Amino acid sequence: MAGFTLAHLSDPHLPPLPRPRLRDLAGKRVLGYLNWTRNRHKYHRREVLDALVADIRAQRPDHIAVTGDLVNLSLEAEFAPAAAWLESVGVPQDVTVVPGNHDAYVRATKHRFAGTFADYLRGDAMDSAPAFPFLRRRGPLALIGLSSAVPTAPFLATGRLGPEQIARLEDLLQRLAGCCRVDADCSDGVACTADRCADHACVHAPLDDRCGPATECARFACAPSEAAADAMGCVARPLGEGGYCTEDVDPCTVDSCQAGVCQHEPDGSDAGCPLLATPLRTALDLLTRTRGLQAAVRCTGGPTACEITSGDEEARLVALLESTATGLETASLAIAGRLASSPSPDASRDSTVRATLALGLLGSTPGEIRAFLATLRQARAQRVVAAPFARARRAEATRLLRGTAKLRGQLQRIVMRHRTFAR
Repeated sequence: MAGFTLAHLSDPHLPPLPRPRLRDLAGKRVLGYLNWTRNRHKYHRREVLDALVADIRAQRPDHIAVTGDLVNLSLEAEFAPAAAWLESVGVPQDVTVVPGNHDAYVRATKHRFAGTFADYLRGDAMDSAPAFPFLRRRGPLALIGLSSAVPTAPFLATGRLGPEQIARLEDLLQRLAGCCRVDADCSDGVACTADRCADHACVHAPLDDRCGPATECARFACAPSEAAADAMGCVARPLGEGGYCTEDVDPCTVDSCQAGVCQHEPDGSDAGCPLLATPLRTALDLLTRTRGLQAAVRCTGGPTACEITSGDEEARLVALLESTATGLETASLAIAGRLASSPSPDASRDSTVRATLALGLLGSTPGEIRAFLATLRQARAQRVVAAPFARARRAEATRLLRGTAKLRGQLQRIVMRHRTFAR
C-alpha cells in the first residue's frame, strides 16, 4: 500500500484579535480578553503560524487535519478572517476541521463555527448537512470528526461529547470495524449504488443512471439516505416546476409539472371549452402528418434512399413544410390555451378567443401547402423528383390541405356559435 501523509495542525488561535465592542465583553469573554491582551498574544503570533502553514503546504501532505480553536473569543468579527485563513490552508476536499472550546466560547455564537466552515465539516456525502460525528475516507484512513465544543462557565475550559454523539460514534465504529477484502463484502443492499472495496474500505458510489432516465418533469438521483428514497435508493428531483408538460389533448386542462409529475388539472375555462376538443385533435393529427411528410422529403440518404435530388427544390419543399408545421403547432397551442402573455400556465379561458387566435395563426397555412404542391409539380417536371415519390407526396399534401380546411371550418363554427348567442 502506498504511503499516506496526514498533517495535523491544532489550536491556531488566529491573531490578531479584532477590537471588541464593550457589549461583546459581557460574561466569560471579558476574562478571555484580559488573558489574551496580557499573556496569550505573545505566543500566538501570526508570522509563526503563516510560516508553519507554508511549510506544511511545501511538504505536500495527502490531507490536513485542523483540530480546533481557530478563533479566540468567538466574536462575530473573528469568523470571516478565520474562513479566509482556512481557505489558504486548502480546499474542503483536502482539509478536515473540528471545533475546539474557543470556537463555541459563548452561547450567542456557538452556531457560527458550523455555519462558517460547513464544507470542511461534511462527511463523504458532501450534499448532506454538517453533523457530528462525520466520516471522511482518505486513502487508507478513516477520519472521524467529533465535537466536544460547548459553551462553559467562566474559568472552565472543558468539553462534552454527549450521549447522542457517543451513540452515533459507536454505530459508526461498528460499521468501520469490518474492513473489506473484496467488493462482495461491501454490499449495502441499495440497487443504485456501486459497492466497491478500495484500500480495504467500502465505498458506496451513487449512480444516478441506475435510477432510470429523466422525464419531462423530473430527473432521478441516487440518494438512499434521504427519507423520500424508494426501494432502489432513488429520489425524484422535480424539473421545470410549474412549466408546461405533455398535452393530454384536453383543451380544458392545464398540463404542467407539479412535484415532479405531469398533472392535468381543470383550468376553469368557459362552458364552450369542450367544443375545442375536436379541433385540437385535428390540429395535432395534422401536425404529426406534416412532420412525417417533412421527414420523407428531407434527403438524408441520397437520391436512392429519398428519390429526390438534393438542391434548391428540396430545400424549398422542406422550408414550406416547416412553415406549415409551425402554423399548425402554434394553432394547437392557441386551442389548448397555452399562448398566454406569461410563461406560466395561465392561458385565456375564453374558448372563442382561442378559436379566433388559432384561425389567425392558420391564415397562411393553406397557401403554404398549395405552394408545396406547386413546387413538387415543378420538381417533377424538371425530373428532380421520381414519379412514384412525387405521387405519394402529392397525395399526402392534398390530404393535409383538406385536413387544414376541415380544421378551419371547425374553428369558424365555434366563433360563429358565439356570435349567434351573443345576439
